[in-house]
Amino acid sequence: MRTVLEELFEREFDAMVGLARLMLGPGPDADDVVMTAFVSTAARIDHLDSPGGYLRTSVVNGCRRRLRDTRRRRRIWQERVVPAADREISASTEYVDDLLAILSERERAAIVLTYYLDLTNAQAAEVIGCRPGTVKSLVSRGLAKMRKATT
Repeated sequence: MRTVLEELFEREFDAMVGLARLMLGPGPDADDVVMTAFVSTAARIDHLDSPGGYLRTSVVNGCRRRLRDTRRRRRIWQERVVPAADREISASTEYVDDLLAILSERERAAIVLTYYLDLTNAQAAEVIGCRPGTVKSLVSRGLAKMRKATT
């Protein structure tokens, strides 16, 4: 008999690592954040109405905390971004990482939650801790920055 935590881990692990990698970029930080979120969820799982929602919120908050604590990461990412005229546009993971790197933490979270996890604005707002209208604004501004970087 599998526990709720085992089922949650099997169902959500890959998606949560993907979410964290989109927010943090490639590297071990994403795995660390996801594992920390699972530990946090495991400690509270008996008292949670939506363990998956709690896990997703924990991953997003962990990523935002990691980015806030590591300002150097933002500088490194922005230095990696090469003007679009100097590179071939492709759908490679590195290119997506570079585009996401130019966004603020909240813009990145809003875009990843709405496009990668396919959450509604209301669901993304709950995870980020803002209003649905703010999510729409963050997505709009983020997409505009990404478009500008590709022209």
